[in-house]
Amino acid sequence: MKFIKQNLLLSMGILLPVLLMGIFYLSMVMTTTPDSELKYDFLFTLGKYSYNAPNYISYEVINNKLTAEVKTSEENAPRRIQHRLYRYHAASGKVEDVTPDIHETSEGKLTVALEGLKDIELDTAPASPDGHVFAPRRHRSHGLVGDIFSTRRYDRGYVIRHESHNYDVELPAEQRWTYPVEFLGWVTAE
Repeated sequence: MKFIKQNLLLSMGILLPVLLMGIFYLSMVMTTTPDSELKYDFLFTLGKYSYNAPNYISYEVINNKLTAEVKTSEENAPRRIQHRLYRYHAASGKVEDVTPDIHETSEGKLTVALEGLKDIELDTAPASPDGHVFAPRRHRSHGLVGDIFSTRRYDRGYVIRHESHNYDVELPAEQRWTYPVEFLGWVTAE
């Protein structure tokens, strides 16, 4: 304390830049607070390369309803991507795996039952009715202070955007670095 009193100018020269960096960091963190709550769940798929899988499920939204069809790997031979179906719950901010099972009928045909998902209506617009958008994180610089204090530029995750704010979507750990996410639609009615 005696040193600070004797060398006030030197102390201020060291303390002021550190204080300014702290203020810049706090302003960057505070801009991520939610200003509008997301009201709509949404569905998306994550792909995973699978060399030996005999079948895969193809998802499509037709007339605001989710449809699923079992296809053989020969139809998907160049890519061999298995799609897992996920639902983001807006109320909890959690992601749930809702991938249906493949069943074989008595005739030997493969089918998929969308239990729990067949009655929902999906809006395939990029923006939800309340203005939120599910999108990949933009890789942009936050300036010198952001580059020094932030490591988020290396994160390849997905976010929900609303106006100028981004809210992280925690993807399943085993699927995080696989093939791209395919957005299917916002759940507007159940």
